[in-house]
Amino acid sequence: MKKSLSLALCAVFTLSSWLTSCSKSEKPLTAAEHLDLGEKYMMELNYEQAIPHFLELIEIDPKYEQAEEQAEEQAEEQVDEQMKERAYISLANAYEQSGKPKKGQAVLEVGFAMLHENEVILENLLNTMIENGDAQAVSALMTDIQRTGNLNKFGFADKQQRLIYSGESDFIESLISALYEQEDDSLLALCLELMLLSNMKYESDYDRSETIIRFLIERGEAIPRLNAFDEFYFGEYDDEGNRHGFGICIYGEGVDVNSTIYIGYWDNDLRNGVGVIYYGAYNYIKGNWTDDLPNGIMVLRYTGEIITEVRYEGGVLQASTIDYYDDGRMPANSLWDGGGYLRG
Repeated sequence: MKKSLSLALCAVFTLSSWLTSCSKSEKPLTAAEHLDLGEKYMMELNYEQAIPHFLELIEIDPKYEQAEEQAEEQAEEQVDEQMKERAYISLANAYEQSGKPKKGQAVLEVGFAMLHENEVILENLLNTMIENGDAQAVSALMTDIQRTGNLNKFGFADKQQRLIYSGESDFIESLISALYEQEDDSLLALCLELMLLSNMKYESDYDRSETIIRFLIERGEAIPRLNAFDEFYFGEYDDEGNRHGFGICIYGEGVDVNSTIYIGYWDNDLRNGVGVIYYGAYNYIKGNWTDDLPNGIMVLRYTGEIITEVRYEGGVLQASTIDYYDDGRMPANSLWDGGGYLRG
């Protein structure tokens, strides 16, 4: 990423340096004037004339007069960042409209780095990368953001979710391959694979579950392991940053040697609605969830293809079952406890 940003910086600012050295104007234009002229040329579809003004604005090093109040100085700095935000986005658009989409993408990469992870620029950058079909770039960007712990903040999950729902799976599959190239046990790639499987059309819900189980069995030891009590969530969020809508969560704790994986709906940061939780590759419990607990009639599947229905109230098993585990001795009796139900 750092190497590509350095190259992008050189390419983006070369024209601006030339413009400055060649200018014969006695009084240089202000940042606001460059922005106004650039946007004026954009409206006129005169992209070649617009580009130098946006480049010049981006290079301007703001020098503020001493403010009497700190709040006034901070407000002035904020206005300047907003102007540069507009300049990066407009410059990228100008390059794209001029038939240079890769150069536009490079501009946004620089803007994202220079303006301290500006969310508006990042949204445009992500859209541009996807439009350019640049799965490698999205992969690198997603991995970097994931390491900061701000994956939800920048809307990556929602963006991938919308792509999956749109049926444009080719890009997602390219992205999955790119993520695995970066990291053999990528949690992001695993969640994207599960997203694709979950949103495919099936003849029955049973077929969906069996397809996911076969996938988990095939993945086997390649499924990433988390530390006890760790969680990794990939899905939709509400405006307050709570898990909401459809999503996947991988838990470090569970009743099996493998991580526990929940695929389903959320509300107010809790499992709420229809969902299924897998314990390793062989066992699952699916049905309706209320405030993070199984509630009502749930379908259980055990090792050895044993499937049964039981009833929960507030996470506590109410209806007994005559089914047994594959060892033929331990009756299926369960109580919900944190990440999974307990055997026996």
